[in-house]
Amino acid sequence: MKLPDIIKIANEVYGGCTVVQAFENYKRHRAAGTRPQDLSEVGDGLAVFIATELTETYDVKATTARQLSTAHDAMNTAKEQLTDVQDEFLRVLEKTKRKGR
Repeated sequence: MKLPDIIKIANEVYGGCTVVQAFENYKRHRAAGTRPQDLSEVGDGLAVFIATELTETYDVKATTARQLSTAHDAMNTAKEQLTDVQDEFLRVLEKTKRKGR
């Protein structure tokens, strides 16, 4: 499977075409040896994150099954990390409310 096909899978469920746009932006900057200074070219930090993670974990030599498994694992790790951050915000919010702040 080619990387654009994996990006398209993510894009289909993410909505719009922002993951594809982020991927194209990533490729352009990578080819030029630069990094985007901000997200204004895409406007969606999560789409940029998804495209970056999928691109950086992609192995052109892997089987399709391995490529899909790697993409799944990358997104699952991100989900777990985001859930941890979300849970911590909730914990701090509840603590703040108890103190009446």
